[in-house]
Amino acid sequence: MKKMIALLLALIMVFSLVACSGSADTAKDTTTTDSTTTDTADTTGSDTTAEPASTEGSVINVCLASEPDTIDPALNSAVDGATMLAHLFSGLAKWSQDADGNLQIIADAATELPEGVENEDGTVTYTFRLRGGKWSDGVEVKASDFVYAWQRLADPATASPNAALLEMVAGYRQVRSSGDVSKLQVSAPEENTFVVTLSNRCAYFLSAVCTAAATMPVRSEQPKNWQADPTALCTNGAYRISEWKNGLLTATVPESYYDQRRLQMSTLVFRFETDAAMRTELLKKNEVDFVLGLSQEELADEPETWTPDSYPQVMTLLVNQMAQSLASEELRQAMSLVIDRNALAALTESRLVTLATGLIPGGIRNTMGGDFRTESGDLMNNDPEALTAAREKAAELMQQAGLTDPSSLAGLGQVTLLYEENDINAKLAQLLRDTWRDQLGLVVTLKGVTGEEVQRDVASGEFTIAMVTLKSDRNDAMGLLRQWASGSKEGEFFYSHAYDMLMGVAADCGEVEVRDAYLEDAERLLLETGYVCPLYFTGQSSRLSSAYTGLLTDGIGGYYFSYVVQQNNG
Repeated sequence: MKKMIALLLALIMVFSLVACSGSADTAKDTTTTDSTTTDTADTTGSDTTAEPASTEGSVINVCLASEPDTIDPALNSAVDGATMLAHLFSGLAKWSQDADGNLQIIADAATELPEGVENEDGTVTYTFRLRGGKWSDGVEVKASDFVYAWQRLADPATASPNAALLEMVAGYRQVRSSGDVSKLQVSAPEENTFVVTLSNRCAYFLSAVCTAAATMPVRSEQPKNWQADPTALCTNGAYRISEWKNGLLTATVPESYYDQRRLQMSTLVFRFETDAAMRTELLKKNEVDFVLGLSQEELADEPETWTPDSYPQVMTLLVNQMAQSLASEELRQAMSLVIDRNALAALTESRLVTLATGLIPGGIRNTMGGDFRTESGDLMNNDPEALTAAREKAAELMQQAGLTDPSSLAGLGQVTLLYEENDINAKLAQLLRDTWRDQLGLVVTLKGVTGEEVQRDVASGEFTIAMVTLKSDRNDAMGLLRQWASGSKEGEFFYSHAYDMLMGVAADCGEVEVRDAYLEDAERLLLETGYVCPLYFTGQSSRLSSAYTGLLTDGIGGYYFSYVVQQNNG
């Protein structure tokens, strides 16, 4: 019966390909947070906000948790570093606000954001005209700088944790397998023209790829080891480093910056403090104006209505499809149903943790521009009163699977839960083990190892169940869902033809509503088959001084201070 349903689903999706094959610009980037608006992106490179007053002398002091390990856009993987890089470099596009306060993208290093042109072979080409900005040493920013940066990002020799951001660019897979960066379909036919060809349509290319710190331009002729030497760093962004010493980085707006008149802050001062309590104290003393990462004591005093900042991170259980001991779908579903997520969250003792209601956390946008989790609805009911019914359902599933006595359960063989060893994870693993034993009679062995060993064993498929933290590198549901698609580095322990069909149609679909529907179905399939069991989401904490307003966040950990306004209390 299940095979017949899968076949029917596949046939339906094949026919749906016709419905999704609109023009290349049908599914444009929808870049406001208003889910009722489908396309309000300002692609001209100008804001629709009111003209600000002079920014001369406007300074904001920002306190981050640590100095970045690298100032290389391709290699940075830290939230703190990404926030800094977003102000020091200018990519093709940037985040802004429209007149109604909605988040939007506008052109940055490009003069405007182009529409993709579909080619006869199904590829899509974007042609960006650069505005001709300057590097911090006065040299003109050229299209060849973007070519070099994108080739370097895709190059396996760079070992960038962000390389997959370019997976939709034609030639990316060839570069990853051969190391020949010339295969990446990016070019600079003219000094101020940057051309990118995608393998197929990508609904989030402009909003998630062209705004990412990792895709910002890099000068090929910079001194050796420039990533570790701020004095050797050439930047092209709204702010230039004027000083970096004694744990303080000061960056100011150069007179040559094209959008200088729209920036509210003329100077950013980044301060780095590893101790959360000290960061919080600095804010209370008005020595800094913004803090990323409040102390646990401060968070404990927040009202019950307080919620963490959006961040695309989820703690989840992965089940290896190749593990014969968990081949029964009924067993996998039962294991998920009996979990008490409220109890797990309580063990973390963190206000940053919220119960998972699906794989995709809140803050991730759908193609329509709304919140994916809100618009698609919850896939799991975490109401304590619902747990009793869920466990009764689990018992029924175990009976259907013929797994109700010790001998049948023993016949499954060894079931091991792999996790990264630390105090909190050990408590979580023990609670899961005890729950499966008490509710299902299933004996699970715990295996706590280093984070590197967890990554190695999951990548090689040497696990039964793994408790892992997953993070999206883009503000789109595809960022997490892609990890189970065939051909992805992370998806080698899972295969589903129906899932690949859903993801394939979603990737190439030109209709925004249809694309969202396929992504929702893909997420639901992962959870209903029991191969993925989300436990909880982890957000971030931050605070902006009440003297300021206008902070922008991108939903994936980035904070933007260019448009922060100091309120007039007079």
